[in-house]
Order: sequence, then structure tokens, then C-alpha cells
Amino acid sequence: MAAAVGAIIHYLPQAVLLLVIYLLLGGAITWMSVAAFLAGVVIVVTFGLGLGLFFGGFNVAYRDSKNIVDLILMFATWTSPVLYTFNLVQQQAQHIGAEWIYYLYMVNPATAGVELSHTAFWEHLSPAAARPDGLWYFALVGFVISLLTLVVGQYVFHRMEGRFAQEL
Repeated sequence: MAAAVGAIIHYLPQAVLLLVIYLLLGGAITWMSVAAFLAGVVIVVTFGLGLGLFFGGFNVAYRDSKNIVDLILMFATWTSPVLYTFNLVQQQAQHIGAEWIYYLYMVNPATAGVELSHTAFWEHLSPAAARPDGLWYFALVGFVISLLTLVVGQYVFHRMEGRFAQEL
């Protein structure tokens, strides 16, 4: 929980700076952009908190699980549209005849959160830029996955916390 709150506190000044730049470039704040931004933040925070609780419990019992978490974080960075656009994945999935890969990619809560942030800040400034069809559907599925992750993470953490004192 502390790590999640700390991450939010570090993110807020960055979001404010991004908002200022967005407004200076001629962006407009709309209800849709506010909804997309808030939905993206909620999805990512919920997902991160669920994973944090899950792996936090395991990290106490199994010290090497930290290495697995580092690997997952690296993998998550490369499997979400932070460094490239979603349509590259869509085109490659269509090229190999495996559209299911694109849909699996889009329901990833991290991908949904990033794409909602892109929509919030850049849709008005570059309306010709490609946006995923069905983004709100993918965001809803990503939110449900985030909630399930939070429930499972809380369950695992609660089950393991009775042994924390012994393990430490």
C-alpha cells in the first residue's frame, strides 16, 4: 500500500506538468479526456496494488521472488504501448493471422491504462492519430481483470501474513 501511495505521489507532479504542456500546445479539457485519464489511473493503480499485495506476500516467504517481480516489470514495460503504438501489435497480429494476440494485448490492464492516458492527452491535439477501436470495452475488461487481481492479491496476502513474523 505504501509503495502504491508513493507511486501516486510521484506521478501527480508529472501529470500536472503533462497537463500544463498539453494546454500550452492547445489541448482542451473535455469530459471525455477527464474520464479517460481517471479511468486509466484507476485501472493501473488497482492492478498494481493487486500485484503488489500478491507478490509482497510471496517476497516475505520466498526472497527470490523479487527477481521474478523485476522480470515481470521489465516484461510489462515491453508489452504495453509505452514505447510503441498499439497499431504495431494489431498489424503484426493480423499479418500472422492471430488477431487473438491483439485482443489479449488490449485487455491487459497496463495497456488499457496507457491507451486511456494517450486518449486523454493526445486525442485532441492529433485527431488523425490512430486510436484503438473499442477502447472503452477493453478498458472495462482491463478494469475487471484489475479488480480480480486485487481480490486475489488481497486473499494471498491475507493468507500469508500470519507467517510474516516467523519468516522475517
